[in-house]
Amino acid sequence: MNSNDMPFAHGLTPENLVFTVSNPIEARAAIDALQEQGINDDAIHVRSKEADAESLHSHTAPDLVTSNVKNARVRGAIIGGIGGLILGLLFFAFGPTNILIVLALTVLGIGVGALGAQLVGVSEPDPAIAEALDAVDAGATAVIVEVAKSEHKRVVDIIHGAVPHAKITSSSLTDTVSTS
Repeated sequence: MNSNDMPFAHGLTPENLVFTVSNPIEARAAIDALQEQGINDDAIHVRSKEADAESLHSHTAPDLVTSNVKNARVRGAIIGGIGGLILGLLFFAFGPTNILIVLALTVLGIGVGALGAQLVGVSEPDPAIAEALDAVDAGATAVIVEVAKSEHKRVVDIIHGAVPHAKITSSSLTDTVSTS
């Protein structure tokens, strides 16, 4: 398996780059350009109201892709890990326990935090995608590209090469929306 088969092989955390176009021809041009430059087919998703999204690309954007589950999961793991570490250190400081209990509680906190936040995050939309979905309701076509953060600039350049006027948005771990 080469690095092009794994959408996040070149970076630690994935992000969604989202852009809307007014017609399916521009969406098809951007998708073709992304695929020609080695972006994995599974990392590209399309949402369209008027055009048949499947005719543009084989992967229509499911609700899981448009949700904020990825960012919520990471935030939950961080918060849960910190909570588990603090609890483990309190047990270590005030009770007859060893360092393995601290480690176990930290790992348990990461898992519980990630799971809990994931359950909440799946029901809330990714802020960058929410705006694009509003544009889809108005007749636009949205293209969502899942990329590693380290590939952000390269993928933005590919999209702008195919559709120069595309306004590309993405959201960060803190749900801050940025535009490229």
